[in-house]
Amino acid sequence: MKIKISDEEILELIQPDIDQAEDWARQLSEERKRCSDLYNREKLGNEQDGFSQHVAAVVFDTINWLLPGLDAIFTHPDFFTVLMENNDRAEKNKKLLRNQLFSQQDGATQLLTYMEVALRYHNGVIKVWFDEQYDTMSEEFDELNQVQLAMLQQDGYQAAKFDQVETMQEDGTVIVTYQNVKMVKREEIFRGPRVEALPPWEFLISPGAKSIDDARVVIHRTRKTIDEITRKERSGVYRKGSAVAAAEEKHDDLDVPELREEWEAIYTTDDLDVASIEGNAFDTDNERLGPGMTVFVDEIHTRLDIDGDGLLENVIIRKTGTVILSVEESPYRRPPFRAGKMFNVPFRFEGAPLPLHLEGDQREMTNLQRIFTDASAEAAYGTMVTSDATFANQWANRTIGDTLLHPSLQAGAYDNVKPDAPGKTILDAIEMKRTDYERTSGVNSLNQGLTADSMGKTATGTMALQNAGQQRQKFYAKLLGGPLKKVLKDMMWINQTWPPKEAFTLIGKDAIRITPEDLQGRHDIEIEVGVGPQDRMQQAQVLEQHFQKLAKALIPAGVAGPEHLIRTERKIGKLMGVSVDDLQFSDEEFNTLQRMQQTIQQLQGQLQQLTGGMNAQRPGQGPGAQGIPGGAIPARGAGPQTQGQPVLQQGPQGLPGGPGAEHPAPVPDGSGQI
Repeated sequence: MKIKISDEEILELIQPDIDQAEDWARQLSEERKRCSDLYNREKLGNEQDGFSQHVAAVVFDTINWLLPGLDAIFTHPDFFTVLMENNDRAEKNKKLLRNQLFSQQDGATQLLTYMEVALRYHNGVIKVWFDEQYDTMSEEFDELNQVQLAMLQQDGYQAAKFDQVETMQEDGTVIVTYQNVKMVKREEIFRGPRVEALPPWEFLISPGAKSIDDARVVIHRTRKTIDEITRKERSGVYRKGSAVAAAEEKHDDLDVPELREEWEAIYTTDDLDVASIEGNAFDTDNERLGPGMTVFVDEIHTRLDIDGDGLLENVIIRKTGTVILSVEESPYRRPPFRAGKMFNVPFRFEGAPLPLHLEGDQREMTNLQRIFTDASAEAAYGTMVTSDATFANQWANRTIGDTLLHPSLQAGAYDNVKPDAPGKTILDAIEMKRTDYERTSGVNSLNQGLTADSMGKTATGTMALQNAGQQRQKFYAKLLGGPLKKVLKDMMWINQTWPPKEAFTLIGKDAIRITPEDLQGRHDIEIEVGVGPQDRMQQAQVLEQHFQKLAKALIPAGVAGPEHLIRTERKIGKLMGVSVDDLQFSDEEFNTLQRMQQTIQQLQGQLQQLTGGMNAQRPGQGPGAQGIPGGAIPARGAGPQTQGQPVLQQGPQGLPGGPGAEHPAPVPDGSGQI
């Protein structure tokens, strides 16, 4: 596509949307800081010296009890199924996606990060894009002639630098050689869909958007070194001169202080000094760092009419400051991001953060626990009332078992005030508040087996609470699994759009040969959601019953095959966390075995036909002449009636094979029919 719009016009069109997205990001950042404070159990501000300063872990416990169940689902290699018209092709695509997600990149960490961000903030965002990564190999030569240089170039090398030397020969010809040559070759180390969970401060979106697809602008803002920009410039991703222009550009206008503070808060939570981190990650001293200097780079996804046809195109604009690094029509036809949230707000992209839902519960539980702790301490230690300063000092600094004595102590000069121990009312209040926020989150201590009371509850009541808790957790898994289904579909779409040039074989557990044709075709993704060991055990019991039904009824009836037994047994093992893959045939091995058996049966049939033909040509076995038994014609159905002996067709004279044998008379066929 030919771009018919200038850089100045592009900046003029998109800058108002960028400003609005930054303002919205500031507001969201303030809410995320509140969420972080609640998760990290920051002080409430009403603490007093000498009294309990404990902060209840309502938000922390809720999130970290939800995560294990979600992690068990979505980081399991078989949490999804590929659906295609061809089952063999579907299985190959599933193995390819699993290999790309969990082997070629650290997909388990990215998915876990996505889930944790979604639990802690408004949204968890995953970026899915086509990525190519190369490892650079370099060779240096003192001198090369033109033939040698051409041979290296045919082998994939490119000249990074050289000195061209021309030498005049006696006959007047000029010989060109190249000295101090550095040849560079790129070797592909990754090519395919890349998945990354984005930090919330790197993702900016227009306010008021209902979804990523209808947002006026979506921005992925990162910091890159001049070296990274130079490499992308040389590979053709960025325009020529991008690195020099980026190094000279001022970048303060892209540094949103609120987002920087949010980034720094990750380290200050542990009371670490972020000065060195800021100096390393945000240093713009080009004279000292050179290619290591870092700058902000915005990857902007929006819609503009860049070719002058009167229609808006999905475009990707990469810029740093006012320097545009590249402009292209988006090959993804939409912003390549997927977002999940725990609490949906209708008609709004951002969800409601779980920590803010629990903020009041955490504050009230904190105060109740502090009251109980302080009251228990006062009941245990008591309060001394005295008019003697020396005795007051001894009392305040005593240890258990000390005897306190002072010469000036007078009778009645002291009194030990010891309040009653905290009563049952405050414990009831704590339990009531715990039930309140457990109802909000769907995670209860009884369901997790964390309370002693869980052993004393009736089986029916315990099961009801567990089912209720699992129902909420399944709903959360469904909310977070929906975007992951789209992530997997995006990965398949990328594999189809940028297919490999030739067939390849996966390495490792999923070793299987895949051709470019295997990646094509209509497809869908099915997410398997199961929460908690009891839920998985129930599913395994249902599948065990199905296994028995397959073996006893369905396979003999011809409505299922042995391969379904293999798949059922494998699924039971996965639900129970026991791998049985190496204890039985894989689908690929079973299909190969079936093909071999079919081939053997076909060869046996051909062998029987060949043997029969050879027997028919032996003396005494071929067509008879002169009425010998070898010329007899077996009648239809003669086998059962004659116990394997041939019935001879009789001619008009009643002689075997006599005249009229070419037009045999009708004979019984064994069924009573003529």
